[in-house]
Amino acid sequence: MNRRALNPDFRSPRDYLKEGLSGPDGSLRPELGGALAAALGREFLLVGIPLDLVERAAQELEVSQRLAKSTQESRAKLQEIAVRQTYQQHPLLAQLLGAALPFIKRQEELGLLARHLRRAVMLAQFERVLGPATLLERQRSERQSAVRKSRKSETHEGRSPRKPGPSR
Repeated sequence: MNRRALNPDFRSPRDYLKEGLSGPDGSLRPELGGALAAALGREFLLVGIPLDLVERAAQELEVSQRLAKSTQESRAKLQEIAVRQTYQQHPLLAQLLGAALPFIKRQEELGLLARHLRRAVMLAQFERVLGPATLLERQRSERQSAVRKSRKSETHEGRSPRKPGPSR
């Protein structure tokens, strides 16, 4: 089974960060704390990025946010972190940090990026523990969805769905 089949919800950080880190109210976009973080965490596991390394990057981002005195300084600190050899050894993590750079429009966004990373780590830890159950649940859900779509298309085409009953 290929990696895409194991993680169909994963999108490149370059793609999903085009929408920025924060929502209209300035807080972390909900999907960065939910579905996108879960897919990123799963991808960290699949490509073998140590979760403690991702946690260390999140810590560095938070410290940098506290130390930065301007947005420009925040960007410079993110750039310093992104080019560190430690992170460059893991292309996905390096790509994520680099892709976030243009979207640091306020100092607080370093903290939002750190929250996204931490949520991905937390969800990856859950995935590690619950992986087989999660995969089975997804497969069951997909089968149920396919059955519902099939029934809906039969009804939509003017045929009534087959109802279980006595066979002739």
